[in-house]
This record gives sequence, structure tokens and C-alpha cells, in this order.
Amino acid sequence: MKTNQKCNRSHFFFQLTIILVFSLISTMRSFSQSIGDCRSVTSGNWTDPSIWEEYSNENGNIGWVPMNYYPSGGTIYIIEGHIVTLQSNDEISMWFGTLNINGTLDVYGVIQYGSCEINNWGTFNFNEGSISFSEMECTINNWGTIHVEEDNIIVGHINNNDGLIQVESGSFESRGIVNNAGTLQIEEGSFSSTDTFNCNQGSEISGSGFVNCYILNLNVDLMTNCNLTVSGGIQGPGNLTMNGNFTMYPNSWAIGAGNLVLNQSSTLYGSIIVRNTIVGYSCILHINRYDQSLPYQYFNEDLTNNGTINWNSGIVKFDSFGKSFINNGTFNINNESSRLRNRYGFLINNGSIVSNANNYISIDIQSFENQGYINNHQSMYISTQAFNNNGIISNYSDLSISSLINTGTLNLFDGNLWTSGTVDFNFGTEINGHGIIGVTDLNINLDIELPSQIELQCYGTINGDADLTISGKLKFYFGLITGSGNLIINNTFNWESGTLNRNTTISGPGTLNMTNTSSKNLSCTLNNYGTTNWDAGKINFSQDDCTIVNNGYFIINGNDSTQNNGTNGSFINNGTIRKLNQGTTTFNDFELFINNNNAIIEGVGTYIINSENFTNSGVLSPGLSPGRLTINGNQPFSENSNLKIELLSGFGEGFGYDILTRDSDVILGGVLTVIETGIVPNGTYTILCLSSGTISGNFNEVILPPGYSLHIYSTLIQVIKQSYYIKNLNVNFFLEGLYNGNNTLRKAQNSLGDQYIGLIADLVSIELHNASDYETVEYSVDNVVLTISGEAIIAIPANLQGSYYLTIKHRNSIETTSATPVSFDGSTINYSFDSPMKAYGSNLLRMVDSVYAIYGGDVNQDGVVDTGDITPIDNDANNFVTGYVSTDVNGDGTVDTGDFTIVDNNSSSFISSALP
Repeated sequence: MKTNQKCNRSHFFFQLTIILVFSLISTMRSFSQSIGDCRSVTSGNWTDPSIWEEYSNENGNIGWVPMNYYPSGGTIYIIEGHIVTLQSNDEISMWFGTLNINGTLDVYGVIQYGSCEINNWGTFNFNEGSISFSEMECTINNWGTIHVEEDNIIVGHINNNDGLIQVESGSFESRGIVNNAGTLQIEEGSFSSTDTFNCNQGSEISGSGFVNCYILNLNVDLMTNCNLTVSGGIQGPGNLTMNGNFTMYPNSWAIGAGNLVLNQSSTLYGSIIVRNTIVGYSCILHINRYDQSLPYQYFNEDLTNNGTINWNSGIVKFDSFGKSFINNGTFNINNESSRLRNRYGFLINNGSIVSNANNYISIDIQSFENQGYINNHQSMYISTQAFNNNGIISNYSDLSISSLINTGTLNLFDGNLWTSGTVDFNFGTEINGHGIIGVTDLNINLDIELPSQIELQCYGTINGDADLTISGKLKFYFGLITGSGNLIINNTFNWESGTLNRNTTISGPGTLNMTNTSSKNLSCTLNNYGTTNWDAGKINFSQDDCTIVNNGYFIINGNDSTQNNGTNGSFINNGTIRKLNQGTTTFNDFELFINNNNAIIEGVGTYIINSENFTNSGVLSPGLSPGRLTINGNQPFSENSNLKIELLSGFGEGFGYDILTRDSDVILGGVLTVIETGIVPNGTYTILCLSSGTISGNFNEVILPPGYSLHIYSTLIQVIKQSYYIKNLNVNFFLEGLYNGNNTLRKAQNSLGDQYIGLIADLVSIELHNASDYETVEYSVDNVVLTISGEAIIAIPANLQGSYYLTIKHRNSIETTSATPVSFDGSTINYSFDSPMKAYGSNLLRMVDSVYAIYGGDVNQDGVVDTGDITPIDNDANNFVTGYVSTDVNGDGTVDTGDFTIVDNNSSSFISSALP
């Protein structure tokens, strides 16, 4: 019991001590006076002397006495509980002294201060009036509440704010140092500090108004919803989190260990940020150049964007080593932006980078990693030691990158991608759109196909062990194409110079153009199923087992040569080698040169074939309907070869008929085929001539048109047309597939253009059948010229004097015969398939201009247009087959829907041959 009483007494004395201490402090604050001090004695108007008393030494009596004037200097006390009002029509001036507010001061008028001090423990209200200071030495200490509403307040230093400064409207400006450990609440007004604003422990800035600072010193973390403008700098270890708008003016700076977090609209006008900056999800940060003399915006610590950055103008620089710009939101490059430089740091894009600038953009950065989206609509250059694209790049203009490691998507929309360093296409790479990709060095690390409207230009090296398929265009200027993968060309490959050391396939629709006079080094196997145009420059075989395998067209437009640089090269022809100009093309030093069965060597000018092993089992066909061809070097004939000679007219060798010439011995062999494709008069025609050496051996088989004889001499070979061919047969008809309207035919095309020269539309066969027994063919001529006017003319033996069914056959048309036997009594026979009455079974098609034509679409020549014809067309169309092929029903050189339509229509109409 005693113990409890002792504790209660101790607690009572402790409480009493606390009360006495606070009373003493309050007494000292309120009543430690000097002579001349003034204090309020009641509430009222400032200018009413009756509310004031003065501490006086009047007549030796020290104490408080009533005043007969209102105070305007010295030390003034507004006592707790008193409300002193300065009316709107009142103005007071205090040029010195101290104002201590323990009660309330309401200001509607004007207070002018000089060198003075205001200590507020109560409430200081500025309602409609104003307060200003002429001296910067004026100091405010606030432990209570300062309230500003519709006033324009100018003060000096705010030495301490441990209370509340509340600005509802109007402006509150401090022209000195502000030490804030309390609350600055800005509602719709503004607070300005033209010196240093120190945020100390307990500091809080709230509201939605405006705060303008020259220097903001963050000794603690600060989060505010106010709108903050900094014209000088930000410093200190604390974090600044902006939930209101934020602006930094030119040459302002932000340093310190804390973060700068921006969550609302913010603008930087050429400032220097040396603290980690985070752009929040709802923030839009504008980076603007103030003027031409202040173009730079600096970030010397990490910048992380989770919202939106609008880079509208100027230059952005990261000048510190190893700093990162991480974009998780949207980074818009707009208007007059020019350069982003982070030479020693990193740019990591996980969001979107959109360039809509109206001028050239340069990004200079140590490392760039894109895992998001880049949409470029203007010329942009990215200089970096490593650019890793794991995301999507969509380019609508020119985008230049020093180097690129790609595992993402490249979309070109009439845009071009240029690189000056190395490009790696790794797993995951996808390329779409239309434009140009220009590379110096390219590594193919996955099988990839470039689309039909993408052009790849290479100035250095293409390497890698995966397949590269070009469905667009490839331009190879110089350097090296190498690697264990394949190069597949489905469109166009322009090879100007350099070395091809990657097995290459030119597909059916593909074209290889060897241009420029520079040499081309071949160190691989080149398989040509399309068209190779050798226009200029030597072909050097620079590695063993180099082979050209031609399964399509190998077109020679120049007069160059091949050369083996100490290696063993081969040329295997399974298609057509065609020389289009006069002059000499030399095939030197081949270990093996093979012209296989049914393969063709044709054209004009001179071939020199110098090969250890030249084997010709194919066709030698001088001319281009017709022409002169020279083959020197190895023997051109073998047991399986075919020398094909065309006789068109009697206009001379190389013009009216083909001739093969040679400068050394020739050993005959194989087949000689002579065809007559025009009206050839009786006479002698030299088809082979040696300038030196002799002719030996014989052809294994000779195929001549009727009425021709063969004569072999020591240095030349001639054919002689006999005179008993005195009848001419003139037949007129049109083919559905080639009909061009207006009583004309189109010229049949191959993959290069016209299949035949001059006015030749196509070739047909004409047969004369026995009038009593149609199965008996009395006479036939193949490879008859059909002109574009629908005319076919042949010479026939004079002994054909009876009547015969006249039958027309064409490579993909329905076999059609005359309605009745035609009389061949006379020297000239004319017949026209110009109406259904002229064809057996009325088997002609009426065209849109009322002209009749022979039905097309019998691709397999079985006499019926049906699915057996549709299937090969469908297969060839899917394989993009081009050229002079039977599935090309309309003769345009391409197998496509135009051919399918003809066959489908005639199949649906059950079209077939009608024969006697």
C-alpha cells in the first residue's frame, strides 16, 4: 500500500513539472517584454488604438498602458484568443521589429515590411490584401497556420515552417531561403521560392496548386500532388515523387542520391538530370529544346520510362558511363528531335519507340536491346556496338544500324534497313513487307526466306550454316557469299562482283544476272532451274569441284570467258545455253563439260569450249531462228548428239538458214535434224563449214524434210532442196489460247520473251488423211510456222493430187480436221477454218468478236479437255513454272489462272476432238 502511494506522489510531481515548464515557455514567449513593445488587449481592427497597449516607462512606472495610436514597428504581440483585422482600405508599414502572432491576424489590406521578423504560433490569414518586403533580411518563422486566399504575398526568408502554410488562391512568394519541416498546402494558388527551398524532416507539400522553386534541397523524401517548376536545381539525398505536373527550365539541374519519380505531365527544357529518373505509368514527359542556343537535355543517371516520353526537339545526352535508358512505355520521337547520345550506356526497349520526326534522327549508344516495338517513320541512324532485336521493328522510312543481332521481327513498309556492321539472323527471325535490306556482313543462323518484295543488298560477306531463300531480290556487289547452308533464288539475284562460295539454286521463276565487268569467283555448285543471264565479267572457278548445272536457260549476252584458277570445274547442261550476240564466249579449262540428252546449245556468235572432257549428247542449234554459231575447241558431236538446223527462207546463211562453223577438225556423230519453218526455194544450203581442218565420220541418223538431200564434203556440209515440190498449201486458222482479237494471234512466249522471231506466233503440225480411211496419213509436216495473222504455208509434193482430210495439230489445242476432204488438184491449195461448216463436227469456238478458233486446253493431247489437263496446269502453277511449256495454254510464258480458265471452261462444255 505504501509503495503505491509513493508511486502516485512521484507521478503527480512529474506532471506538475511538465505544466510549469510549458507555462514558463508560454510566459517567456508572451510576456518577456521591453520598453516600447505592443500587444493586443482584445479583438478588433489593427488601426483602432483601443485594442492595443504598450509596455511603457511612463513617469517611472514600468508596465502596460493603453495606446492612442496603432503600432507600426518594434515588437508586436497578438495575444492568443485575439483576432486582429487589417481592413481592405487600411495600409500599414513596418520597416523594423518583430511581429509575434499567438492569436489570429486577418489581412484584407496592405502590409509593407522592411527588415523585420514574423513569428507565428497562431493563425495568419491573408484574405484579399497583400504583404510585401523591401528587405531580403525579413524572416518568417511559422509554428501555426499561415493562410493565403486571393492575396499576392511577397516575403523574405522563411526561416522555419514547422506549421502549416496554406495557399488557397493567390500567390505566396519567398525571396529568401525556405526551411520547411511542416506542411505547405497549395490548393489553387501558387507558392514561389527564388532561393533555396529546404525540405527537412517532417516536410510535406500537398494540394493541387503550383510550386515554383529556384533550388529544391531534398533532405528527406518528398511526394507531392502539386505542380512543381524548378528553374535552378534539385539536390539532396531524398526522393522526389511528383504526382502533379513537373517542369524544369533551361540549365536547371537535378543531382543527389535520391530518385526523381514523375507520375503526371512533365516537361524538361534543356536541363541536367544527375539522379535516377522514373517516368510513371500515367506520366507524359515532354523533352523540348528551349531555343537553338540551348539544345541539350542531359541524363547522367538511369532513366526508366513506364509511361510516355515525347521527345519533341533538341538533343538528349547520357554522359556518364554505364547508365541505362529503359523504356517500358512509349517513347515518341517527334518534330525537330535530332540526336540521342548514350555512348557509354544502354538503351533497353520493352515498350514502344515511335519516330515521327520531320528530320534525320541519330541515336548513338553503346548497346541497344529491343524487346518491344520500334515504329520508324523518318530517317534514323542507330550507332551501337550491339543492337539486339528480340521484338518487332516496323520501318516506314530509312533505318540505319551499325550492327544487328536479330531474333525478332523486321517489318518493312516501303522502308529500307541499312547496316554498316554485322547482321545476325538467329532463331526466331521473321522478315515481312517490302523494301531494301542493305548489309555489309550477314550471318544466316536459321533457315529463312525473304519475301517477294524484299530486296537484299550485300556489300561484304554472307555466312552461316542455314539456308537463305530469296523470293525478292538479291544484289551482291562485292565480297563473299559463303557458308554450309544453301542459297535459293526464287526471284532475282544480281551478282556484280565477289565470290560465291555457298551452294546456290536458281529456282524455276528465279533469275541470276551476272552484270558488271568485274570477275565473279565461283567456289560452289550453282544449280540453275530458272534463267541465268551472263552479261559481263569473267567467271573464275576458284575451288575444286565447282560446278554449274544448268536445268533452265543459261543466256550469254556478253563476250567473256570462264577460267579455272588451278582447280577442277565442271559445266553440266540439261537445259538451254543460248548466246544472244556476235562475238566469242570461251569456256576454258573445264575438267568436265557435258551437254546432256535433249539439252540445247544455241544462239549466234562463237563458242570456244576448251575442256578435258567435252561430251555432247544434246542439241546444237545454230542461230536464233535462224543464225550462225561457231563452236571451237573440243569436238562438238557424239553418238548421242543432235545438230538441229532450221531453214526459214533463201535469204543467206545466218539469215535465211542456220550454219555451224568451226576452225578445226570435226568428227561427225549423233543425229542431224533439218527442219523447214518457212517457204524455202529450191537450192543448195551450207549448214556446216570449217575454216581449217577436215570433216570425218558420219551422222548416225539424218532427218530431212521431204525433198531434201544431204551432201558431206571435206570442209563443209550442204543440203539441197529438190525441184519436184511445186505445190503450196495455204491454211488459215486461229488458236483459242493465242487469240488476241481483231483477227490476230499473240506470239507464244517463253520465260525471256518471244519464243520465235518475226511474225511467228507458234508452230503446228499439218497432216493429210486418206479420204476413205481417216486412219491412213498420206502426208504430214511438223514444225509448221503459224503467223500472227493465222496463216500456215507449206510446200507439198506435186504427186499429191487427190482429196484429203486436212488436219491441224497443236501442242495444247484440240485436234481439228476439215469438214470434208479437200481437193489437192492444182498448184496452190487454200483452206480456211473460218466457220463451223469448215470443221468436222462443227468443232470450232466462236470468240467474242465472232471469229472462230480451234479449241484450246488439250494439254496431254488425248483428244479430250478434262481433269487430265487440269492437273498438270495446277501442279505447274503451284510451282510457279514459266517458259514455253504445254501447260501454258494462253502462251504468255507463265502457268497461272489464265490457263486454268480456258481448260475449266472447255472441260465443263465436254469439248473433245471430232474426227471422221
